[in-house]
Amino acid sequence: MSTTGENRKPFTSWQRAVVHRPGFLWNGCVAMLAGLAARVHDSCIAGVGTLHAAMLGLFTVADVQGGGEIARGELMRYFAEVAWYPTALLPSQGAHWEAVDDHLANATLADSTSSLTLLFRFDDAGLITAIHADARASEVGKDMIMLTWDCSVSNYQLRHGMLVPTRGRAAKGGKPYFVGDLTLLVNEFSPRQGKHAAEFAALFQVIATHLHVNTCYSLLYEHGEPRCPTSPFQLTMNSSKKPACAPSNKAHP
Repeated sequence: MSTTGENRKPFTSWQRAVVHRPGFLWNGCVAMLAGLAARVHDSCIAGVGTLHAAMLGLFTVADVQGGGEIARGELMRYFAEVAWYPTALLPSQGAHWEAVDDHLANATLADSTSSLTLLFRFDDAGLITAIHADARASEVGKDMIMLTWDCSVSNYQLRHGMLVPTRGRAAKGGKPYFVGDLTLLVNEFSPRQGKHAAEFAALFQVIATHLHVNTCYSLLYEHGEPRCPTSPFQLTMNSSKKPACAPSNKAHP
């Protein structure tokens, strides 16, 4: 992870996402210097976007919160990540699609406070490979400027009967700043969502496979102790190296 695309820092994180009302909560821990780490909170909750970063969790280095373009930018992140919870891509869940050509389609998502459209690219198998936005608000110093924003996803694997990507990349203004690998995904479906999951499994003609994951690198601290959260959609990601602030491997059923 890097804000400039250079000198990337190893990180580990966990995220909760819900599809009704669309939103997410992401907490990450980024190794900055030897023995020092930055804790980053990124979220889109009830139409409010938040980005807060603090060294050692104590000394604030970034603090942005509000509606408007801030909230829209966080909703954009949520929408670009729906390949991890693909039932949210169904028209019945609020996504509206318009084909551009055989491999491109515009998708629109509306929240109660904003509406946005992203351009999705698909491969020959119908899997999402890239997402593009012409403009997303980005903090540069004390100013918010609009930059192009691009994401790519790859290395699809079967999770809970659905094919989901396990690697993600992001770039703003053409400069890469994020590369992450999915290490754990936990889904909890409502009865209606379970029906949609079955529809997706049939759509992709998925062959059932058992995947065993028993390690969680989460960074949810409660009373000073790390634990693995549960949620409607939970995922944990890390870079190629585990930051110094990551807890030790711990079995998680």
